[in-house]
Amino acid sequence: MAIEAWFMDETSGEDQRSPRHCNPKEFVSLDYLAELGVLYWRLNPANYESDEELKKIREDRGYNYMDLLDICPEKVADFKEKLKNFYTEHIHADEEIRYCLEGSAYFDVRDKDDRWIRIWIKVGDLIILPAGIYHRFTLDTGDYVKLMRLFVGEPVWTAYNRPQEDHPARKEYIKSMVTEKVGVALEAYKVLYAVLLHVSAYASFAWCDRCPLVILNYQKVEMLILVKFSISWSKLPPPCKLYEDPIIGHKKPQYSFTMVELDCSGFPSHVPPPDRNRKDPREEVIQAWYMDDSDEDQRLPHHREPKEFVSLDQLAELGVLSWKLDADNHETDAELKKIREERGYSYVDLIEVCPEKLPNYEEKIKNFFEEHLHTDEEIRYCLGGSGYFDVRDHNDHWIRVWVKKGGMIVLPAGIYHRFTLDTDNYIKAMRLFVGDPVWTPFNRPHDHLPARKEYVQAFVNKDPSARAVDAAA
Repeated sequence: MAIEAWFMDETSGEDQRSPRHCNPKEFVSLDYLAELGVLYWRLNPANYESDEELKKIREDRGYNYMDLLDICPEKVADFKEKLKNFYTEHIHADEEIRYCLEGSAYFDVRDKDDRWIRIWIKVGDLIILPAGIYHRFTLDTGDYVKLMRLFVGEPVWTAYNRPQEDHPARKEYIKSMVTEKVGVALEAYKVLYAVLLHVSAYASFAWCDRCPLVILNYQKVEMLILVKFSISWSKLPPPCKLYEDPIIGHKKPQYSFTMVELDCSGFPSHVPPPDRNRKDPREEVIQAWYMDDSDEDQRLPHHREPKEFVSLDQLAELGVLSWKLDADNHETDAELKKIREERGYSYVDLIEVCPEKLPNYEEKIKNFFEEHLHTDEEIRYCLGGSGYFDVRDHNDHWIRVWVKKGGMIVLPAGIYHRFTLDTDNYIKAMRLFVGDPVWTPFNRPHDHLPARKEYVQAFVNKDPSARAVDAAA
């Protein structure tokens, strides 16, 4: 599974080794980490000494020095003092590269708004923190991690505790973050500006009171749709100024890097600022988490302790696709119609699973909960009630997927899975098929089936050419 990250509850007085989730939890995507300069790879630690992917990363990035470090009370001299130093907010003049071989730990990094993001690294995770980023490190409640440290040249670990705004590495980091935003903004600005020059003498588009480039950076194409009112170039609000464009001879706003910072408090009321951390609407009807190994009633949630949630992006990496649809209007829903047409789901029927309505209920529920695979996709759209679909991840751990009214999921052919009701004991589901309806389970093990081999190639061994496309993306 991919690395996990989330915004931290900074008001909590809990042990620094606890997860410190916000309430409700706010997870952070790998794309957002990448925007902060944090890079990530998922590797195989079992053969790190001969791993070709690790070798390539080292060669490409010049990591010619490597050592191993065990961090735990028993193996680190002056453990408490060193952990205290690691947890003091600091920067480095060079990248910090850490590859987790055993155990787990947290790296906390500051985002663009100075909020703490907690990154939980586990076995197989390699991350790179860019030079100049404010960060800190601590163990989790497991109190142990074995890390590979990688360096360009001689190993140097010098921490510069905050504040270090005048440090060259910090200045370069800030500059790199801003320059990236400006680059995107300028490209969008050029397109819109060219259009407006041919349409009107006025710049007719929505903006914040800082600079139009802020909106362009995030609205991109949508900006061409937001032509709702006219604002003359000569009436640009402060602190924007005008200057003559030396190339095309027209006036346009001059800006500084500070104007491109993500302060969009001045958006017009009818143009809400983009919310990078907006909750995915699918999460209202589909949630997933890693299961414990308890033998309790199969209809219970079976969370691990502490709970380990799984994002919809992580499910997509396993080939599990998902949508949130309008269950109350499923017969006329244009979005459902579009999905069926694009994916060839020509047959549909409805099924109610509950003790009162399903013949041979006990026997069928037992069969549904046997681990199995199918040679075709399994498509289920929940029209009422709720239930659990359990799927195996890359490491053969069970992930419980809770589907509620409005949630539709597609399980790929070849994935090991099972189904059960939750404690409400009722679900009404739409079943969709390509062609005639066929539901034939092949109970585990069936690794020799072509469907299983194709699934393993596409999603376990990660052959991008063989993957399904997430139509919800």
